[in-house]
Amino acid sequence: MLRPPKKKEDKKEGGASGDEDEYEGPKLEPALPQVLSDQETKRKADLLNAAEELDTKLESIEHKLVSQALLNSDDKYFVEPYQLYLNLIWLNAEVGTGGGDVAGGADFAPTDTQLELLKTFEAQVAAVDTEFHSFVQNDLPSFNRTLVDNRALPLILAPSSGEMN
Repeated sequence: MLRPPKKKEDKKEGGASGDEDEYEGPKLEPALPQVLSDQETKRKADLLNAAEELDTKLESIEHKLVSQALLNSDDKYFVEPYQLYLNLIWLNAEVGTGGGDVAGGADFAPTDTQLELLKTFEAQVAAVDTEFHSFVQNDLPSFNRTLVDNRALPLILAPSSGEMN
């Protein structure tokens, strides 16, 4: 049990003093061990599973935009195919003023292939956007109900830049 530090002048000379006699504060009882009931343990496990499931769904949407291997790095290693984000960056470098090892083509109109790629990427972005909005409208409220049922605060979305103005 923790006690306040003993003062040197309070010690008795010539003999050992009893520890219990020197402390004059309130008597503290040891804390009772917390034993979780089987129901409480199951509730916490279910909540953890729900959170992991929500995280997996959100990560699957994220990985359509950015390659999982490149989340914590850059693209210098070419470890796996690019996803939408880097494809759009490199397409911009090709048709714009350049970037990295691409000279750019701002002096010329985009090629037919570049225009087709742009249409493909825009369609993919629209599909991911739809999937994300479905996640926000369906999965997130369901998870928030689970949080509230378990006496936890619900998740809230930060307003988008368009909603802030």
